[in-house]
Amino acid sequence: ETKRNNKIFSMTLQSPPLLIMNGFGGREEGDPHKIVSLMIQSMFPPIKVQSMNLSTCKRVVLFNLTKNEDGDEEIEFRHYGISAR
Repeated sequence: ETKRNNKIFSMTLQSPPLLIMNGFGGREEGDPHKIVSLMIQSMFPPIKVQSMNLSTCKRVVLFNLTKNEDGDEEIEFRHYGISAR
């Protein structure tokens, strides 16, 4: 069972993830989060969402910029395995 799950997981890593960045828009040029946003985007290959085949998308990577209870901004990272049916 474990070998089968590892094989399935390794197959999902063959295709690039769909990158979702929430809360990073509308930043000025000198803002550190703008620089972080550009750095994160450069880590993943560009995907043309309009022309991509949905069944080939196996993963989603989410970077969410939020404020914590102290008012400081934090970046939350999530990585999901998905399947389109």
